[in-house]
Amino acid sequence: MVVNVNNWHWTDKNCLPWAKEYFSKALTGLEVSNDRMKFKITGLKDISGDCEVNQRKGKLMSLFDMQMIINFEAFIESKDNVYTGSISIPEIAFDTEIDDYRYDISILKENSTNDSFDLKKFFKEHVKEKISSVFFNFNDDLLAENAKDIQLESDKVTSTYTLQNSKLTSSSTNVNEKLKLQEAEPTNKMEPTKTVSAKTSTKIHTQNTSSVSIETTFTANAENIYKAYVSIPMIDAWSRRSFQPISVDPQGSDKILSKGDKFSLFSNNILCEIKDVKNTDPQKEHYTIVMDWRLQDWVEGQHSQLELDIVESKKFGETKMTVNWKGVPIGQEERVKQQFQEIYIRSVKIIFGFGIVL
Repeated sequence: MVVNVNNWHWTDKNCLPWAKEYFSKALTGLEVSNDRMKFKITGLKDISGDCEVNQRKGKLMSLFDMQMIINFEAFIESKDNVYTGSISIPEIAFDTEIDDYRYDISILKENSTNDSFDLKKFFKEHVKEKISSVFFNFNDDLLAENAKDIQLESDKVTSTYTLQNSKLTSSSTNVNEKLKLQEAEPTNKMEPTKTVSAKTSTKIHTQNTSSVSIETTFTANAENIYKAYVSIPMIDAWSRRSFQPISVDPQGSDKILSKGDKFSLFSNNILCEIKDVKNTDPQKEHYTIVMDWRLQDWVEGQHSQLELDIVESKKFGETKMTVNWKGVPIGQEERVKQQFQEIYIRSVKIIFGFGIVL
């Protein structure tokens, strides 16, 4: 029985074992064929990563980033050979679009180059979409099957606030519509032009806030790290092509953001406004970026102040970035810290080769 009065407190559940069983059932035996080839998934070889379901204040959310290897066999008509092998899927994540899953096929004992080409072509044209559909639908099933373990049923909730949050959550679980930092409320609520006005500002009640500090090092010069966070093409790369301008006047051929520019990431789930960008000390390769930053599901009018302080060390051949983050709603500190480390730091290191990722 779930003990969580009015679904108010943060609760979570590790769902990786459930995901393993889910994919084993959903994929094993999946078969696609035509008049000259048959392709069949024979089993789930391995799955790793993170998969969890969380809820707080009635809002149900999922967060997962998994890697998988599945086994297959393929038979080409008019030939005696049965090919076997494996398919590696390096990322099955909460925000992956259905066309963005990548598949690496390894064939054991390739007897013919032509057969190998035909097999991979058949997979791309006929099998890939079937597997991608399983991955894409996983999120809804994950929430539907595991919510009962961390969230009280609606008839046991007396708080209208958490009950309404629960309704908003359940009405929008399509992974296309949200970044799973937390389940998003309807997008039209968060149009930036409606956030602050002279008439309504006195009615905005923001939450008490706290501060977050993060430090990391990159194996790249300070200018490159600076550009990673202000160059539109680079932001678009590490944010999985989710950059959306709201009010942007990019400077120069690198399309560098400047003071006053507003943009969103991950389908409006992150909203940012650049407050200051500067080369603080050219002699020391020192850059500073300051922005207003908020998540879509924060209280209307609630903004945090995010400062990135980037300093290069010629002596050690690395660049240190210190993140000073003020105005984070109390209770959100660990959430935003973990997501910043994953999205803003880890992704930048992986995409551009700017550091070691353990």
